[in-house]
Amino acid sequence: MAPGQRALDLGTGTGTLALGFAARGLDVTGLDVARELLDVARQAALDRGLTARFVEGRAEATSQDGAGFDLVSAGQCWWWFDSDAAIEEAVRILVPGGRLLIASFSYLPLSGTIAGRTEDLILEHNPGWPNAGWSGLHPEHVEALDADQVERFDAELADLLASEFPGELAVPHRVFVTSGTRP
Repeated sequence: MAPGQRALDLGTGTGTLALGFAARGLDVTGLDVARELLDVARQAALDRGLTARFVEGRAEATSQDGAGFDLVSAGQCWWWFDSDAAIEEAVRILVPGGRLLIASFSYLPLSGTIAGRTEDLILEHNPGWPNAGWSGLHPEHVEALDADQVERFDAELADLLASEFPGELAVPHRVFVTSGTRP
């Protein structure tokens, strides 16, 4: 994305993505149903000296102009939306060639890590917890890479982290991103 392009961050919450885009010079609007979180986002923008608008609304019916945004994003929130309606709305408000970006992250409960040990303890207290061992993947949203491609990517990322950032990651996470453009 380039400075000056328009971005709408769906389910913006406290504005993490919206403020990151604003810091890179995008013309940003953050949208959320929670007025209290929008107040936090507005204050964070003031504190950081950034310009961004934060408005109350739903991802499925944003009340934004059609074909008005170069980017529509949703970080850590897509599961709260009616996916079909939110995608239809994103297509409506994106300019031709505009990009929809959906991202989430989740800790990985790997053996011997703090996340893994914490999950072990949770299971001791709540053996029926349905989220145990989750991989952080959202196959219901997209099927973009096959298993071999994912394995190669994971291996290359592991090599990069080991060589360039040794010892800096205390809690492993999986970042899941899917992106598409409006025809």
